[in-house]
Amino acid sequence: MNVDPFELLGVARDATDTEINAAYRRLAPVFDPRRWGDESPDVQAQAQAWSAALGRARDAAMDAALFRSAAMPGAPNRPGRLLVAVAGPVP
Repeated sequence: MNVDPFELLGVARDATDTEINAAYRRLAPVFDPRRWGDESPDVQAQAQAWSAALGRARDAAMDAALFRSAAMPGAPNRPGRLLVAVAGPVP
């Protein structure tokens, strides 16, 4: 499944680096795989996937050049959309 990184982080598309980092720091502990160490392997795998997706979302949102190229009309795959792959169900 593909999720917009700004949606995943819960920030506006014109968010500053500070806002993006703050959103990441707020969400990262929730999906930290170490927090879910006592759970089933499936839950641990989902936490790992979400943790990785959050990291990719933060990187994509902060990379202004990537954002500009993805937002340009005619960009490959999804014009005007920057997406990050997320494994597992959306909570």
